[in-house]
Amino acid sequence: MKTVLKLSLLLLILNNAVVAQNYKTSDGHIWFVSEAPRQKIEAHNKKVSCELDIKKGEFTFTVDMKSFEFADAVMQEEFNSKYVESDMHPKALFKGIIRNPQDVNFNSDGIYNVEIEGTLTIHGTSKVIKQSGTLTVKDGKILGKSDFHIMLNDYGISIPSPVINNINNNIEIFVGVVLSKS
Repeated sequence: MKTVLKLSLLLLILNNAVVAQNYKTSDGHIWFVSEAPRQKIEAHNKKVSCELDIKKGEFTFTVDMKSFEFADAVMQEEFNSKYVESDMHPKALFKGIIRNPQDVNFNSDGIYNVEIEGTLTIHGTSKVIKQSGTLTVKDGKILGKSDFHIMLNDYGISIPSPVINNINNNIEIFVGVVLSKS
């Protein structure tokens, strides 16, 4: 009986240690900016899910495309119907790894520069990307930040010639998430 109790206690401790390796959020923030000669377009999405396994250095972002909010409702409708076709491609996904996990001490508060590599899927098209970012460990939470550029045509999103001066093919994307232990 003592052996069973000790084994059960050990399994409980090990299970909690494994669970404590994961951090996540469902209210991360991603926004993008398109600066074209005639127009600047900006949209924000504050319903981004992210999960990070600090032991493996693996993470996943899931973005509901219809959750992007624009200042102009017509622009938001066109984004979803004409460009990203949210009904056919409702989610964007990034699955990646931290390439330099040895440079991050998840048990010590600090700001750590990270190199990230993974697959970004938008509009049904996947591309490998490599970017840099920062992870700030503070008070048991992890703040992740990055910004990078994508080309719309790399993801099968075309800009019709009548609006070529209103939408830039080169889009800057900003990421900000606060992750808590799950």
